[in-house]
Amino acid sequence: MTVTVYQYVFVDRDKTRVHTTLVNDAGAVLNRNIANYEAYPLKQIADEHAKYMLRVLKRSLAPDRVIYDCNVRGRVEYTATESGFSGKLTYHPRLDKADSVRLQWADDPEDYEQDEDDDFEQEEMDE
Repeated sequence: MTVTVYQYVFVDRDKTRVHTTLVNDAGAVLNRNIANYEAYPLKQIADEHAKYMLRVLKRSLAPDRVIYDCNVRGRVEYTATESGFSGKLTYHPRLDKADSVRLQWADDPEDYEQDEDDDFEQEEMDE
């Protein structure tokens, strides 16, 4: 069984919060959790929460493989051993270059200008 853990660590006012989502092989969400911590460095909180989640997963689900995807730690693939998990870092957002196109949250400037021109022409036709 493979479990994928999506962990998002962020600062909310005077505390650090961790949003965790567990997903199984089929893509079904097993559990969602939000944990609150004191205001510490994000890396420290991300590491502590990941260790805790791996212990919980080993005890409750005993998966063969865990894919841990975190916005701070990167993507780590763990394989089960007798005493816990052994992990391998496969991607880190700050160390690796992007192999594919990243998401764009805004339109390209060329498209934006073209849209404005189209709107202006449409207004002239309406008059």
